[in-house]
Amino acid sequence: MLLEPRLLHPRWFEGVWLRTVNVPKLTSSRSYPIEGSVCFEIKEDTDCPWNVGRFRVSSDGRDCEVTKSADDADFQISINGLASLLSGQGSLSLLCNSSRAQIRDRNQLPFIDGFFGTRYKPHCVDDF
Repeated sequence: MLLEPRLLHPRWFEGVWLRTVNVPKLTSSRSYPIEGSVCFEIKEDTDCPWNVGRFRVSSDGRDCEVTKSADDADFQISINGLASLLSGQGSLSLLCNSSRAQIRDRNQLPFIDGFFGTRYKPHCVDDF
């Protein structure tokens, strides 16, 4: 609780927020730096229910293919967590630690972090 409301100095500022509307399209719109295949699951998306399901991302280190999958998921992730992961803003390790994702085998974290890694993090200067 705030004891003295006059000490609160709120500020408004602009920022960027990424909302995943089409999981396969967004997931396939970027490259993945290492070769491999990862399956993830979105369990809930009340605004875009077509995003719910399991998806497999396969990459040769340059091109990728994204398909719906019936395989066991390597990790489950919230729809907002997926946007953070795909943009490069957050790693799966960070998202698991903040309860926005759950991984089946923690030994896979280094590989999956590398698979979804980006060379540069997204940047917004907040001066629109």
